[in-house]
Amino acid sequence: MALATDIFEDVGPKKLGWYFNVYLIRLWEEPDKINEKETNSINMVIQDVKDIQVQGPISKYLIKQWRDKFKEFKIYTMSNFIVADTRPRAQNFCKKTTVQPVEVPYFELRPFVMKDIPDLLHAESVDSYDGANIVSKVVGKQEYREVVTSKGIKTKRIADTIKDIE
Repeated sequence: MALATDIFEDVGPKKLGWYFNVYLIRLWEEPDKINEKETNSINMVIQDVKDIQVQGPISKYLIKQWRDKFKEFKIYTMSNFIVADTRPRAQNFCKKTTVQPVEVPYFELRPFVMKDIPDLLHAESVDSYDGANIVSKVVGKQEYREVVTSKGIKTKRIADTIKDIE
């Protein structure tokens, strides 16, 4: 029998003692911007019992503690996160974070949260669609163009035209 757990929609910055049962859906390492051979952070997308997905970053100074401890599509109990106002619904690992694998899952894994294209187009911000998956068909594309980001970084962007496959 599973213990009572918190859910992501109740998360706020005034508490450290969160206790979640989550599926780890995706796991990746972010390289350091100066030295690409070093890892700057480990990031993961996790899903709670209510099918809400959030990002759970592990900062550079905690990588040794957590590297090789996780597998995608496995369920874990995770507790003691820091939640910052600046990153809503993101659980940041800290020294006191604990993670234990769960042998017998008691809720269903739903790695894809499908959203309709019109819903995305009418969203107030892209942040409201963190973790959303959209299935579409690319029906056209423009040539790439060079742009400068808000942080002054030169990059290239390409615009695609997509069509809802329904």
